[in-house]
Amino acid sequence: MAKLSGVSYSSINTMINKCHVPTINTLIKICKGLNITLNQFFIDMEEITDEQSELLFIWNMLDEYSKDSVMLYMKGLAKKRIIK
Repeated sequence: MAKLSGVSYSSINTMINKCHVPTINTLIKICKGLNITLNQFFIDMEEITDEQSELLFIWNMLDEYSKDSVMLYMKGLAKKRIIK
């Protein structure tokens, strides 16, 4: 995580072992390194299904163009369902 985020190993170790609360800037760096949003960082993973977890994992691998395409497709599917 240190290599991915640019946050020093000692800082991460202190946060974990001494229950030190990181700054928001540190959390942002960690999230960027892990390719997740702050919302995803704080979500209670026990509240989402395996299917939702898989979708988030795939979503995080997509580039912006692909994400836009997926969103348009999903919105189209949702509209069809509402109309029926």
